[in-house]
Amino acid sequence: TTWYVWNFVSNYQSSATFAENLSCACLRIADHSGWFHRTLPWRLDSDSCTMSIALWRDRTEETMTAQVLKRCTPSDSKSLFGISSVIESLFDSTHREHKCTIAETVIALPRNHEDTPLVVYLYERRSENSGATCSEAKRKLVLWHHDGGFVFGSARDPLALRILESLADDDVVLASIQYRLAPEHPFPAAIEDSMACLLYFLDQASELRIDKTQVHIMGQGAGANIAAACVTHVRSQGVALKSQVLLNPMVHYGVSPAAFVAHHNVLALGPQQLVWLWSQYATLKSAQDPLLDPTVGSTGAQAAVPPTVIVTCTADPLRTEGVELYHLLRQGGTEVYHTELRGSHSGGWDYDTQGTRNAFTTIRNLMGC
Repeated sequence: TTWYVWNFVSNYQSSATFAENLSCACLRIADHSGWFHRTLPWRLDSDSCTMSIALWRDRTEETMTAQVLKRCTPSDSKSLFGISSVIESLFDSTHREHKCTIAETVIALPRNHEDTPLVVYLYERRSENSGATCSEAKRKLVLWHHDGGFVFGSARDPLALRILESLADDDVVLASIQYRLAPEHPFPAAIEDSMACLLYFLDQASELRIDKTQVHIMGQGAGANIAAACVTHVRSQGVALKSQVLLNPMVHYGVSPAAFVAHHNVLALGPQQLVWLWSQYATLKSAQDPLLDPTVGSTGAQAAVPPTVIVTCTADPLRTEGVELYHLLRQGGTEVYHTELRGSHSGGWDYDTQGTRNAFTTIRNLMGC
């Protein structure tokens, strides 16, 4: 448990030194013990902002099996380990350490046939040299989708703030979407929330000073899958997005055999956990749905995909399908860029500092910031 908490803390600190000195040391310990492979990830509840760490062990196996995962549901984890004050303080400390001031606004959008609203966190940069007067210039919009395997995570994502700060442009506003989570809300609920958010900002563009021609969509992991699905959906409606940024995207339902063999001992989220996460979000019957898999039904349609950045991690089982998507888009004529975080996994942005800089630079160049 101590190792898991330290690893979580290190991934949510903006100090690279902290991450390298503490987390990497703990990773080596965990590598020898194999403890991580018998754990299930944390869940950040969207309403109470409480983090739960779920830990289950299979007494008859050395590693966690699909049968063990099937017996455990996200709701079981909520009562095991709640530390809401920790996650809130981590988020707030990350917020304070940014070189610019980032203002947060919460927007609640009504949902059809739903009592709970769609919550969107709107972040705006306010650097010291931007002045006190409010500019009337139109702003770029970034739609951010957090990671968490469709089951976990929160829109109050520190990575979103890091990306916003790296853009170094005060005329950018980032909207982080608290989309509905599985298994309570399976496919395509999260995509519907993303589309509702996009259409809201397009409809309110004048009031919010948003340039409709400068809408960029981003996401990490499961969030990247949702972002790509949103691009596919709006393309059929004639809506053009400026770019998409997919960080370590979940592309295919389940895990490819090659990735399973190559990464069965991965320190982060492994193939068995990925299979379980996919099963909570969708069924095998949906595997060929282009809204679930961006590579399905793509023949002849890639020319309509906006310029794309794909970031993969060499120590993550999702790398294989991320690279496959890159080559597919490139062959289809899409302007696409690929960068990698070497020796890293999803969420390990501080393990390869040079790779992180390269990724942020590529995103900046694509957006013209």
